[in-house]
Amino acid sequence: MLETNDQFYAANKLEKWYYQTNHQVIDLNGKVGTGKFEIIKYFIDRIGFKEYETMFLSLNQSTVINLAQKQYHSYYLKGILYDYYKDIDLSTLKIFNPKATDFKYKWIQTRNKKINKSYRIIIVLDAELCSMEIIQDLMKFGVPMILVSDSYALGEENNYLKKHTPNLEIKEIIPSRIKDPIIYFIYKFLNKEVIPYGNFKSVTVMKKKETNAYNFKFSDMIITEYQSSADKINQLYRQNVLKNKTIILRPNERLIITEDSHICSENKTEKNIKFYLDRGVTGTVPYVEPHFATRKFINVTLKPDAYSESFSGVIVDRFYLNNFTNRSISYSYGEPVKFNYAYAINAQIAQYGFWDDITILEEPYEDYDFHLRVLYTAMSRAKKSIILIR
Repeated sequence: MLETNDQFYAANKLEKWYYQTNHQVIDLNGKVGTGKFEIIKYFIDRIGFKEYETMFLSLNQSTVINLAQKQYHSYYLKGILYDYYKDIDLSTLKIFNPKATDFKYKWIQTRNKKINKSYRIIIVLDAELCSMEIIQDLMKFGVPMILVSDSYALGEENNYLKKHTPNLEIKEIIPSRIKDPIIYFIYKFLNKEVIPYGNFKSVTVMKKKETNAYNFKFSDMIITEYQSSADKINQLYRQNVLKNKTIILRPNERLIITEDSHICSENKTEKNIKFYLDRGVTGTVPYVEPHFATRKFINVTLKPDAYSESFSGVIVDRFYLNNFTNRSISYSYGEPVKFNYAYAINAQIAQYGFWDDITILEEPYEDYDFHLRVLYTAMSRAKKSIILIR
């Protein structure tokens, strides 16, 4: 049900756009709590789309899972556009082409015909995560497309929405949702009031001079504004808190993938969903093969934060893990997944996950508006408690 004037205006404009002769892409942009998904559902009902005629896409795999559980046709965006391919025999870990050090994407030609035939509308959620190249490849399907994005989410520099002014921008927050901590945060900000830190179970504000590496032990994730700060915290945490200066990977280690990986697995409850562990996915290592503990390459099990499943047989290069400069390495065999430690990550990467308890390191930008976006993105990752260091 639509509740605000902004929502009615947006729904009517979407309907007029769809019936135009020359239409393909329209942008629906709005802050959290403005009811963007309600507008989409209203638009679908007004046009009269059948269930099988509407496709939802997202680069946020949590969004895909939630929609699929509600019986929407929802898919991981890169899985629709591309197939991973690499000149490597995964059974023997022997690379056929020694120069093939990076994963590449291959456009799926056969799927193009299927989508043109089956779907009348494509809705891209979390569109702020999409690059210009991804949007251009989506347009090749020739299907009308709605890009839905959050005004306060952070996107990459090559983001489509940074190069294009949204056609529809929603600002009115739904009154019934103001009680939500994150919605309340945005509501106060929009009204130029003092910004509270929400109604979480616990919120602690600390000064930087009162903190040290040991303060970070009580959080599931530390979120910084700069990547350089995250790298420094990871290194200090390993040396001062874990006191593990050796290069042996331990169980319960926190890791983040630094390059796209081919690892994928079908979800047990929804066979159409495949998980591609892309750059930026974080997780823990619950198990390390004991007989690999002193070798360069280690077999581990990875439990990503956002998924219910674990991935076994992941090959990790422990020498690479202890190099925080991310230099490229030529491997003598195989192609291990490239990780760094993830006791701290920056806010842009944090968009992919949620954690119960987080610590935020506030680092002011010259661009104050962008600084507020970063702070909001970091805060909205918490489920229960926040420690804000400022």
